[in-house]
Amino acid sequence: MSFSIQTNVNSLVAQENLRVNSNFQSQTIQRLTSGYRINSSGDDAAGLAIANKFRSDTAELTQGVRNANDAVSQLQIIDGGMNNVSKMLDRLRTLAAQSASDTFTGNRDVLNKEFTNVLNEIDRQAQSIGLDTSGQFAKALSVFVGGGRTHTTGDISTVNGSVTVDLSASSVDSASLGLKGMQLVAGSVDIGSATSAQSVSKLMANGSNTHASGVTDFYFAGAGFADAAKVKVSVSLTGVTDIDTLVANINTAVATAGNGGTDAAKAFKAAGISATVNTDSNGGKQVAFSSSAGAFQVEAGDVLANAFMGNITSGSVNGEALNTTTTTGNATGGVAADLSALYNPTGSNAKVQIMGAGMDAPISIALRGDGGTTIAQVIGNLITDIGADDTLSAAGITASGGQTGTASLVFTSARGEKLSVMVTGDTKNYLGFGTFLVGKDSDNNPLADYSSIAGTGTYANTGASQNYGTAHFQFSINGGTSTTDIGVNLDAGDAKAAAVTGVSVAPGVTASFDFYVNGGVKKSVGLLLGDSLQQIADKINAAADGVTATLVAGALTLTENSGATGHSSSIRQDAASGVNLGISTTVVYGAGRTEASLLQELNEKIQLPATGIPASAGLKATGDGSGTITFSSDTNTNFRLSISGTQTNASIGFGAANNGPTSFTAPVTAAAANAALVSGNSNTLDMAFTAMQFGNDAQTLTFSATDSSGVLKSNTLTLKNDNSADANARSGRSIDEAVDYVNEQLQTFGGTLSKIVAVKSRDTDGVEKINFLSSLSSFNVTVGSCLNSEGVNNGAAVSKDSDTMSTGSINVANQTSAKQAVAALASAVSLLGTAQAAVGKGQNQLSYAVGLAQSQISNFSAAESRIRDADVASEAANLTKAQVLQQASIAAMAQANSAPQAVLALLRG
Repeated sequence: MSFSIQTNVNSLVAQENLRVNSNFQSQTIQRLTSGYRINSSGDDAAGLAIANKFRSDTAELTQGVRNANDAVSQLQIIDGGMNNVSKMLDRLRTLAAQSASDTFTGNRDVLNKEFTNVLNEIDRQAQSIGLDTSGQFAKALSVFVGGGRTHTTGDISTVNGSVTVDLSASSVDSASLGLKGMQLVAGSVDIGSATSAQSVSKLMANGSNTHASGVTDFYFAGAGFADAAKVKVSVSLTGVTDIDTLVANINTAVATAGNGGTDAAKAFKAAGISATVNTDSNGGKQVAFSSSAGAFQVEAGDVLANAFMGNITSGSVNGEALNTTTTTGNATGGVAADLSALYNPTGSNAKVQIMGAGMDAPISIALRGDGGTTIAQVIGNLITDIGADDTLSAAGITASGGQTGTASLVFTSARGEKLSVMVTGDTKNYLGFGTFLVGKDSDNNPLADYSSIAGTGTYANTGASQNYGTAHFQFSINGGTSTTDIGVNLDAGDAKAAAVTGVSVAPGVTASFDFYVNGGVKKSVGLLLGDSLQQIADKINAAADGVTATLVAGALTLTENSGATGHSSSIRQDAASGVNLGISTTVVYGAGRTEASLLQELNEKIQLPATGIPASAGLKATGDGSGTITFSSDTNTNFRLSISGTQTNASIGFGAANNGPTSFTAPVTAAAANAALVSGNSNTLDMAFTAMQFGNDAQTLTFSATDSSGVLKSNTLTLKNDNSADANARSGRSIDEAVDYVNEQLQTFGGTLSKIVAVKSRDTDGVEKINFLSSLSSFNVTVGSCLNSEGVNNGAAVSKDSDTMSTGSINVANQTSAKQAVAALASAVSLLGTAQAAVGKGQNQLSYAVGLAQSQISNFSAAESRIRDADVASEAANLTKAQVLQQASIAAMAQANSAPQAVLALLRG
């Protein structure tokens, strides 16, 4: 054994063991004093990660339990409020039952006041507990409890960790319980009080003015039963002596109409519409309609119904007339005539097309003679066929007159709806409505337009008068109902002069004097600032062909040159708009009317701004030199053409009127009458509508609304007017077709958006508009632009939110309304029970969730403890061990440190 002074190996070993034993003792003391086995990541990194996860989950679940308990407390508050609402419903039902009895002899107004107060208290308390319509808790409530996991991976999921308590259909205010809904009061005229000058009995005594004996008609529109699907309610007048009996009979008729088998009848029944008596602040009484389920509209179907709805002629006891008639010209009814101009065996008969009046599509009736020899027989058959058509009959459209030489053919809308009539093929105007030259579809029905129309005959004039008279050409561009009338003398032009009184051209602007010569050849003479009248005359003479300009008595005069083929002139300016040239002129025509001179006059008048034909239409008249004239569009614009004349032979191959008017407008459109057309709704949005032009234009309508869960729902439809095979091809042709297609699509959208309905409304001037109604708290309609400035909102893009309207409540002011209130309250009790069930279900669901969370907290805590907590017994033993080892280490190190001193003994020796 060797000794070393420099290195004391035993001491080093003792020091290392002392360090290890010291660390072991420190760790043991830390575990015993902290209670944890793992005090740092170095103790057990993997175990610490797992333990931390368990600890975090436990913290989340602990707060989740608090959340759930808070939710249970809130539901208990709501449940208590619902119990109180239930008691108030009991009181309302008691009052309603009392008022509904024939033996009640007290004052119903007293009952009704208490009834109204209790209804208002229900609304107040419903708001206090957050369960009024769109209230704080009237939605799907998400209560986060925690502990959620995904199905496949087991990852944390906040969705699975949340408990949903759906109270979106648990509102308990009067509206949600069906005790308050959409209501309309028909006018403000008193037709029911004891002092009424226009009472129900007086209105009936003055003459029924109904379309069927013993009944008066009302039409209802709403979601699922609008426009062409309007529900007709025929109210029996038997037993009607006052406003109360009238309301009772209306409700009976409403119930009968709702029991029909059609989808519209079912939707009407679901709307829950009923009639009541409204008493205004002055004691006057009116008929009122209400619905707890949806927005609706009521329209009078005859004069008496119109009077019942408050439209009464001033100063009398008469309902305002609803009849709307359309008539033009005189029919030669008793005269034998060339009936081949109206029909022939091949089927290309003249047709009468009727559109509007609430119909979802136009109806065409072909004329027929059935062996007759007079126009009267043809018109008689037309009247019969119109009466036999189910769609026209349902719309209240009839025809009459026209069967004598002095009587006009009249089309009537019994419901006061706006309608239009277009006739095709009546080339001699026997019906008095003129005729349109239009295309035909595969069913031989008239379509909208041509982009080119050629005459089937020829026009020839040797220059002398042939007594052709005046032809009137009427153009309708892109299917529009407005027309432009261009009158042309087919015999000869007028030998008139044009007088130019002066010219004023703005600085830097070049204007031109344009005129047409030799069959429509345009000549232009440039005008400059500062030109005198003599300079203008010189320029015209230098450039013109067939016209001479002279200055006479200070005025510029244009005269026709000898041998000229005829010409016309006009003043226009170039691109700089808004510049007033200060020139006036009259038209100059040649003395001899030839094909060329006819063309030049037609083209000039087509291009004149005053005619209203847009330059973009590119419309023009051309000839083949042999008398065949063609109208066409350089821009492929679609147009209609109609011709009338003053003489039987006033024809240029297109057909012309026989004894017809010098001009006419077709389609002939009748304005809507002053019918009662009122709406019951909580929200409304009104927009103008103009029939869309025919062609490739389209317009989008986007509807959006928030559903009961707060989710925004949105969908879009497109209106257009073309010849495509699409379902919406003619949806923009008329307001009726637009309303019908919009409602069809809204029902297809389903859900929240199906609660919106489009109806026709009329402003104070009788202009028809589209009115969007809904029982939703709010909705939005965004309208896209329409290139031709037609369609909804006149083609302009806009986004509009609905306006809130007033609502009404059930009442017990009379026996009839009290009986309805009894039924409504029975339904309200059921609805309240459903709402209470949702609250109770939520409480139970939350209790179950709390139970799971508590179990998870316990198990997660136990798992964390097993991983992280210290074993005290084991650690106490370790502490004793560490203390002994430390003492031994210190003693051994002392011995090791003293070992080198033995070397001194050797040195001493």
